[in-house]
Amino acid sequence: MYANLDRFNRVTSDLWIKDLATDRTFVNLAIAYDENSNPTSVTDAILATPAGTRTFDALYTMDGLDRVTMAEEGNFNGSTISTRSRSQTWSLSQTGNWGTEELDLDGTGGYETTNTGTFNTVNELLTRTGHSGITYDANGNLTDDGVTYDYVYDAWNRLRTVKTQAGATVAEYRYNGLNQRIGWHYDVDADNDVDSNDNWFYFLNDERWRIVASYRGNGGGTTVESDPKERFIFHAAGLGGYGGSSYIDNVILRDRDNTSGWNSSSDGTLEERRYYVQNWRADVVAIITDTAAMVERVKYSAYGVPFNLPMGDTDGNGITNSTDVGQINTWILAGTWSALGDTDLDGDVDATDSTNAGNNLITTGRGLLSYSDVGNRIGYAGYQAAPELSGSKWHVRNRFLSADTGRWNTRDPIGYRDGVSLYQYGRSRATASTDPQGLFTGATCGGGGIVENGLGGSGCRPKGPPEYGPPVTPPAPPPSPPPCERANQIAQQSDMYQSVLQQLRNRGCPAPAIVCVDCNGGQGGAFDCASNTLAICNNSSDQQILETLEHEVVHAFDCCEWGGSISNCEQSICTEARAYSLDAQCNRLSDDTERLRCIVKGTMKSVCTRSTKCCQWMIDNPIPFSDIIARCALPRGVWPFLPPPGEIPTNPPQYGPPAGPPISPRFPI
Repeated sequence: MYANLDRFNRVTSDLWIKDLATDRTFVNLAIAYDENSNPTSVTDAILATPAGTRTFDALYTMDGLDRVTMAEEGNFNGSTISTRSRSQTWSLSQTGNWGTEELDLDGTGGYETTNTGTFNTVNELLTRTGHSGITYDANGNLTDDGVTYDYVYDAWNRLRTVKTQAGATVAEYRYNGLNQRIGWHYDVDADNDVDSNDNWFYFLNDERWRIVASYRGNGGGTTVESDPKERFIFHAAGLGGYGGSSYIDNVILRDRDNTSGWNSSSDGTLEERRYYVQNWRADVVAIITDTAAMVERVKYSAYGVPFNLPMGDTDGNGITNSTDVGQINTWILAGTWSALGDTDLDGDVDATDSTNAGNNLITTGRGLLSYSDVGNRIGYAGYQAAPELSGSKWHVRNRFLSADTGRWNTRDPIGYRDGVSLYQYGRSRATASTDPQGLFTGATCGGGGIVENGLGGSGCRPKGPPEYGPPVTPPAPPPSPPPCERANQIAQQSDMYQSVLQQLRNRGCPAPAIVCVDCNGGQGGAFDCASNTLAICNNSSDQQILETLEHEVVHAFDCCEWGGSISNCEQSICTEARAYSLDAQCNRLSDDTERLRCIVKGTMKSVCTRSTKCCQWMIDNPIPFSDIIARCALPRGVWPFLPPPGEIPTNPPQYGPPAGPPISPRFPI
């Protein structure tokens, strides 16, 4: 068992420590879980009043479906919140809609805000307390939130413009052909309008769809400067430096050109460096300088409403004022160390810390991610904030999340594969999961990385409750096959293989693990959907390895699209037809009829090798089999953008005709 992890690989202690002669801990979180890996409490040992009362411990209550129904904050005594700071409750429908939400922001036990909502049969929000005239378009995109903004979308359901209820533009966005947000236009000069005097900013995304640099453009959106205004460095643990082992939004640092301010022309020098401190679920909880001095801290509600704590805030109320400066002076006189008073994190509380706090007299608090001079946009679960908009909203690649209502503003692009509602965030398990693609939910119990990402894995959920019985030592796992270095090298050199991998990453699916196995003299390989493993036979030639990789990675893509399972005959036939459509052997044939014969022959051979039942069904049912081939075989030239497979039913009979009316065969069987 590793330190800070329990026997189910769940993080139980999250520490950030300044390495000094006497080490100083400046982030100290203890996390407890129930038997279903839902966090039940988070104790924050740092954020406490000078009297020692912690103010940001969290206690969570779940219903029988593991959905969060109550979140209390304050001082956790091991069983209850003894001194409450804030609380929030939810009454959830079967599909996760917030029928009632109650919010207590001062810990008095009375709810200052009670919101009730009604919804239609497709879970669109119809009414909400304080909102009037909520509307959606025919594609299910929120077009009027009934209180603050109107939203305008393009033909691909991407948010292009946000306007006030009076019709004034608040923000504009641009996208590239990969759906990546690449342009941002907002009221940068703070004169209460968005016009040509406000410069556009352009984002550069890496191959994993992460913003790695920002560039300043002109107000007309027609030119862009050659030097960046900022750049970001992300974690990239994984084979070949592709970062597949790192959670996609684990960020290390930001370098920024801030000589004359954010809106000034770039001078080519990124002189300001800020480091990101993220907790076990990838929330950015602090920003520190390149000399390890504290800049600001952040806490979050269950659904991502931030609470900013400026440097020098000694009592956790979101304000640094003369009271805080006085408290730091008291600690100096008493020779007492406090992480909240040690503003420069040098191991003591001294006159420098008092001066730092005195120069930082600001009010931030709930609803604010970052002070304007800091300008951080990465926060809850590592998502990108929309600071130009009110109401704690997050850009999460494919969609837009509203933390105040706990909902996506648009429908899930992949449909109902992630749950019973197209608008529900995280299956209402907001404290136990993330959704960095805006597509499907993943658990976050193993150090910030997604270990359950909608591919059918069990994640970190234990097989039984840890409370009962003594700890047991799991049996030693069988030895792993040796790594296939040659196959990995060939995979990195294959344009087609890397193109499909990129599409997997864009969908939040991990790259398949490549291993070498003994095939008893055979050659080639296979893909196993359940373990996401691509096996290569040991004695294959380089050409055979290449052809196997490019064939089997199509199965990996289809496995991702079908929710982590290729479990019936129709799916097996369809994915083989798609793979053989891209197979070099079939595509060498210039005659389309011969190419189609090659696809059919290869599909039948592969399916019959794997399943006797499916093989017999193909023989007995040539017309439905032809229908599957006709629907799934890909035309020439489809690569490098591999289209998803058709909507294949996930549970048709294992033996019998697939669903759907048969059509006449398009080729001889």
